[in-house]
Amino acid sequence: MSASREMERASKRKIMNASLLSFLPEEILLEILTKLPVKSLLQLKCVCKSAYSLFADPSFIELHHNMCSTLPGKTSILMHFPTRTSMTRHVYYTINMSEGSQGKLRSCYVPYLERKLFRKHHLRSSANGLVCLYKKPHDVIVCNLSTRQHISLPEAHEVHGSKSPKSGCALLGFDPVSKTFKVLKSVQYLDSRDVQKHWIFTLGVDKSWREINIDSYFPHCSFDSFYSHSSSVYVEGVIYSLNWHRGNIDDFSRCDDIAAFDVRTENLSMISFPSGLPRQDFYSSDVFSRSGLVGLEGRLAIIQVCPNNDNKMKIWTLKNSMQWENKWTMPIPLEGRKLLGRADLLRFASTHAGEIVLVTLGRKTISVLIYGLRMQVWRVFKVRGHFPTDNEAWKNVMHIVPESIFSLI
Repeated sequence: MSASREMERASKRKIMNASLLSFLPEEILLEILTKLPVKSLLQLKCVCKSAYSLFADPSFIELHHNMCSTLPGKTSILMHFPTRTSMTRHVYYTINMSEGSQGKLRSCYVPYLERKLFRKHHLRSSANGLVCLYKKPHDVIVCNLSTRQHISLPEAHEVHGSKSPKSGCALLGFDPVSKTFKVLKSVQYLDSRDVQKHWIFTLGVDKSWREINIDSYFPHCSFDSFYSHSSSVYVEGVIYSLNWHRGNIDDFSRCDDIAAFDVRTENLSMISFPSGLPRQDFYSSDVFSRSGLVGLEGRLAIIQVCPNNDNKMKIWTLKNSMQWENKWTMPIPLEGRKLLGRADLLRFASTHAGEIVLVTLGRKTISVLIYGLRMQVWRVFKVRGHFPTDNEAWKNVMHIVPESIFSLI
């Protein structure tokens, strides 16, 4: 019996034990509950003890997450806009993936993330509906935007004898076996040579950070970097990130390509770039700013809108053998090419439904291009809303965030 089928049966048994809900057939009840928005589940949780127990069950949480990930109305694009006028103010918007009136997508301002607690923190990563905010050197906050819950992780033990931290990053992942979230934190210190330290924190399990030994690795996600976007992604139990390790300030010879961190085993492996996309070409500004790492149908993929040619999009996908499949080249429709030509910046993401999401950012406008890999069809949307005109758009970060019932308290 497959693990997913056993998980579903376990959830059904819990549902049938809920006296308030037992008058419905279990299959129908499960289908109803997994399609409900988190807001409705939280209301039911407050008035029904059996529902409270069910919604805390990891099997139900995963079933609900899997359903939300495939429904456009339960999935949003989270956009992070740092502003020039205030070093401590970061504006957040969500763009709902369900089509609104007149073929436009609706944006919503997210005041929850502008609370004083989150000031100076930057959006770093996301996994299974949770997002991770980070402030150098050791402040990490994990948030569930659906439940408006958050948890501030403790500080890690400082490295004695080292100088001040230079940069850092916190990457969130999910262990599909233990059903737990983990944060991989990496900090680089100023010294006679670059010194990196790495820690792991398991939510709901660890009381303090556990230092782990990882050689020749540092994630390329420093917020001050022009290329901090699309440089890491969580996919099916693995955190992938561009590796920016170097032995000293002038040494790029030890800069490996893509690091794959297995969340369950906490082991790291390295992956070379596809042969058609050499490392030296990828790190050129023209290519890097128009490329990104995404998860596509459960596998790592590299997406690239061809530099100096907005007519095509290239896709490389990683096979289970850790070898790259031959790239696909997808023509971009005329309307999309016009938007790409006028865009100041381009951001990449993907959905669990096998769709590639390209977001074009202008000074006052945002557009979304969605490519359905299975149907091989493009959809182009304008986004309704008023976005900050003083934002430092080149530092903008984007993540696809489905609804999640996972509790952080």
